[in-house]
Amino acid sequence: MWSALWVAAVVGLAGQVVLPARTAASVRTLPTFAAITTADRQTELTVRWVVAAAPAGALIAPRSLPEVNRFEILRRAAVVDAPVRERDQQIGPDELVVVAIDAQGREVGWQKLKDPRIVRSEQPDASGLLSGQVFHRGETELVIRVPDGAAVAAVRVYEAQWNGREFMLRGLGTIPIS
Repeated sequence: MWSALWVAAVVGLAGQVVLPARTAASVRTLPTFAAITTADRQTELTVRWVVAAAPAGALIAPRSLPEVNRFEILRRAAVVDAPVRERDQQIGPDELVVVAIDAQGREVGWQKLKDPRIVRSEQPDASGLLSGQVFHRGETELVIRVPDGAAVAAVRVYEAQWNGREFMLRGLGTIPIS
């Protein structure tokens, strides 16, 4: 089913599947999760995300340690409320994009989320001038609401990165739902 070229392109050196990069504009052609929800029922997934090879509770500079990007569903909960409708579909640098995949491997919808890895720090120097730093948590929890009735088999997680012209989405991993 998968072409040998595609498989070779997405399997990393350690045998881990690596999602190819894509433009942020490419996901905006898909409907949002709110648009594919057929009722006010969703499944809320709480996912443990091991971001990097770091001690538990560690804050690290982005890309300073080898990435792990291991996802494990901790909890599933039925949620009965209307999904949040995106007013602005622009994707920013502190956001993740989650793309829903059906059992046949087709992309059926997307959603943007705030990146839970990010921790910002501002500290004054000796003269009192504030300067900031951005850190990533070595491990965090990601909460995703998946629409019921959309036959979602998995979700792919991407991070937004600015390349000077547009936001690109770098694949972080896939979370099987069913």
